[in-house]
Amino acid sequence: MTTTYESFPLGQIRPLGWMLLQMQRDLHGFAGHLDELTREASFDAFGENRKNGSENNAPPNPDATAWRWWWRGETEAVWLDGLVRMAFLAGDADAQAKAARILRHILAFQEPDGYIGVYKPSDRYKHQSGNGELWTQSRIFVALLAYAEFTGDPTILPAVRRAVDLTMSKYGPPPLDRPYFRNPVIDGGVAHGLMFIDVLEILFHKTGERRYLEFAEFLFNDFASADNMPKADNRPVNLLDPAKPYDGHTPHVMEQIRVLLFLAQATGKDIYKQCVNAAFAKLARHTTVSAACIGDENIHGREPTGEMFYEYCAMTELLASLHSRMQKTGELHHADAVERLLFNAAQGARFADGMAITYLTQDNRLEASRALSLSLQRKTRTKFSPTHEDVAVCCNPAAVKILPYHVSGMFLRIAAPDHQSRDRKGATGQQCMSNEGRSLTVAALNAPGIAVAGYGPCRLSTSLAGKSLTLSQQTHYPFEDHVTIDIEQADQLDFTLELRIPAWSTRTVITVNNAPYEAVSPTTQIRRQWNTGDRLTIAFQPAITIEQSCDHQAVVVRGPLVFAAPIADRRTSVKDYRLSAFHDYDVFPVDNTSFHLSMPRDVSFDLCRCPENLSDPWTKSKSPLELRGTMLAADKTPTNTALIPMGCTTLRRVTFPWAP
Repeated sequence: MTTTYESFPLGQIRPLGWMLLQMQRDLHGFAGHLDELTREASFDAFGENRKNGSENNAPPNPDATAWRWWWRGETEAVWLDGLVRMAFLAGDADAQAKAARILRHILAFQEPDGYIGVYKPSDRYKHQSGNGELWTQSRIFVALLAYAEFTGDPTILPAVRRAVDLTMSKYGPPPLDRPYFRNPVIDGGVAHGLMFIDVLEILFHKTGERRYLEFAEFLFNDFASADNMPKADNRPVNLLDPAKPYDGHTPHVMEQIRVLLFLAQATGKDIYKQCVNAAFAKLARHTTVSAACIGDENIHGREPTGEMFYEYCAMTELLASLHSRMQKTGELHHADAVERLLFNAAQGARFADGMAITYLTQDNRLEASRALSLSLQRKTRTKFSPTHEDVAVCCNPAAVKILPYHVSGMFLRIAAPDHQSRDRKGATGQQCMSNEGRSLTVAALNAPGIAVAGYGPCRLSTSLAGKSLTLSQQTHYPFEDHVTIDIEQADQLDFTLELRIPAWSTRTVITVNNAPYEAVSPTTQIRRQWNTGDRLTIAFQPAITIEQSCDHQAVVVRGPLVFAAPIADRRTSVKDYRLSAFHDYDVFPVDNTSFHLSMPRDVSFDLCRCPENLSDPWTKSKSPLELRGTMLAADKTPTNTALIPMGCTTLRRVTFPWAP
């Protein structure tokens, strides 16, 4: 059975619990104040400063080059996209007002022909070098469309469509015969321009107008035929060659996977489906144990180790692409990778208070300092900073987006079940259960439905079959192994609730109003008449497992969480900002004992819970979970060791050599 899904409108899924707390806290951190912390995020590239925007006229900055101009447009737009989503999901009126003021200011500069962008008239829609026209437009259009969806403002969609139509009129196949990518290119900004297709996808689904899909195909085919294009690992000529690993700039690679997914679903063409399969096969070769794709800017064809770096921009783009994969393929099990990425790599790259992140992060991180960066010829990418403006203000805005994007995809609407009947388990392993626990044929499931893709504290408020429906996940997941789904509002509503069963759960128990339902991986569907006050519980049973990394080291995993040996740290402020609460930090270990631990072959761990820490679970070194066992110290003597989730650490060891 093939189940397809639709995303819920923005704002219908809202965070609760730790997810809400983290967004509220982040808005008091750099997420809510990036424009006050760095000129890169308040340059007004889409407004007053557009009059100077040029490929060959860099901003007044001693180390700036021409591409710095579109960088500032990227920074503003990506940050605004995250700010809009976080402000409305967290219910922060001040942040909402800030986002509205900036976006209204940008719209006030829309020109009579519809233009919204960063370049002056003489530099629009033609380029000979680094160009960020389509890229910066795509990012600000996505932010504007998100704001329109949250607020219901009817003026924004027409404004964006006018701007998009203008851009579409400047490029195209014969008879216009005007390529965008097949031009002299020296900069990655042009390759980023492929993500204009993000906007085309949104407009295609909102309007049903096929011309948006046709222009998306034109852009991709133009990209695919541009032989001089750098950062082009996802061109079919490269992608479909299994001997070629991923090599280029990691954020480019991660974001462009979404283009392949959209074209494969919307057109049904085999070439795009082949590209999707090849992309994820290659991605697996470069993925760390924390589910991030390696890249200290570029992947360089390497297999991952615990010491290799990954970039926050790439994590955010990968998470968005994985959510797209779930929605378009109908395969909820990909949420296992989403949660592993979010709860481990992403949480482990930030301060819990939302005041700083690292641009480049390692699974095994003994220090996070400027000195480490310089020794690797990576400028200052490995310190903690609220801006990273001495490198590029790209990862900080991307970090603002990651949790809002995830929350908005935790539920999906079941769009079109396959009507072929089959036995109770079926070829896909899906099981459909009636009120009494009896199996249902797929043909019996011709009813509206909701899929629970991601687990964590959140609430869905929507309508189904013309009736209001509100349901909430009450849980401290991933620090608890059970989730309660309360039907807070439903009036004799007949629908299917589909539950993802994570691959790591050795046994899953489902009850509805205390009546048991059999759980079968990868998803279980429950069809019944739901009423206000109904309660579903799902209890997972994760095992403590020892995985092996690419470089044959041991990794301790329980459920969606990767565990690490924390390293006590000391932090030194190395830069102050105009807002006195913000600083750049070098972080050094107090000692490196944990870094030299090794893993006995017969090791076993006991789970210890600290429920008093559940209200603020990501606070560093105060985790609600610990795994306690005996490992070996540097001199090979046994030592009692407490491992905590990687996302609860700043400095840590995640992979351990096996003891002789």
